[in-house]
Amino acid sequence: PPELCDLVLWHVDEVERVAQTCRALRDAVHAHLDAHAVRVRVGDCVQRAIDAARPGATVHLDVGLHIVEAALHVHTRIRLSGPAGRDADLDDRAVLASPEHALLRTSATCARVERLVLCCLGRSLGHPASVVQGLSGTLFLCDCTVTSRAVINVYRMTQPVCGVWAGPFAHIELDQCTVLGCAGPGLRSHRGTIVARDCTVARTQRGANVVARGGQLCLLRCFVHGANGDGISLWSSVIATVESNVIFGNRASGISCHSEFVRIAHNTLHGNRNGSLFLGIPPDLENNLTVGDYAAGEE
Repeated sequence: PPELCDLVLWHVDEVERVAQTCRALRDAVHAHLDAHAVRVRVGDCVQRAIDAARPGATVHLDVGLHIVEAALHVHTRIRLSGPAGRDADLDDRAVLASPEHALLRTSATCARVERLVLCCLGRSLGHPASVVQGLSGTLFLCDCTVTSRAVINVYRMTQPVCGVWAGPFAHIELDQCTVLGCAGPGLRSHRGTIVARDCTVARTQRGANVVARGGQLCLLRCFVHGANGDGISLWSSVIATVESNVIFGNRASGISCHSEFVRIAHNTLHGNRNGSLFLGIPPDLENNLTVGDYAAGEE
């Protein structure tokens, strides 16, 4: 049945590769995708395609630049997918871009976005200013690249645009994503939940690469580097686990901790201008390696 096939494909990360397991499965998967997936060609209305997709279906974006004039809203359980992997040449990727302060808002119970380049150019003011905004529900970001630039208002004041923002009712998980060169924090939790695995969060133009105020944060096996502020900044009783990451080359501290519910373990920290650790409130520290940095509070 189509509904059962949708459910199976939802849990498969590489549909095309799995479909090659046997000829019968390949034919069934391709027939199902041809019948129920929504294809978006360059120049088509992406929001219309999202609204037309039935729950569980896949919306495929063709290679090229897809410009959206207003932020997209994903409100049903769908998969939004591009055609290429993370190591492919940019010319072979699907790029989703908006001239506004936001690109993608999600309030679906569960949604997936994978293999896309997501970009905000920042022409208007708004809150929250972020490329990806988790308003509620669960969002999985897989193999995506996220970037932005600052919004400049009529008074020539800038509003930093974050990469990924999680609100109080949102749960966002990132796998093998790159969040690079954002005008504001690459990852920002505002009493929401962010889980990042095997990601790169780098070169934030203003402030820290990762900021968490309340909620929950989990960073595993990530590279966090090159921010104009701290690598990671933890505030407001956030419950955080920072484990097995490499944190280096940030212009302030590697990790700035102002919450007591934090575990920092098995990380490598080096080359951070103000030292590896700034501990406003001492966290649970375990087997962290600091190279060439002074860690505040350590002898």
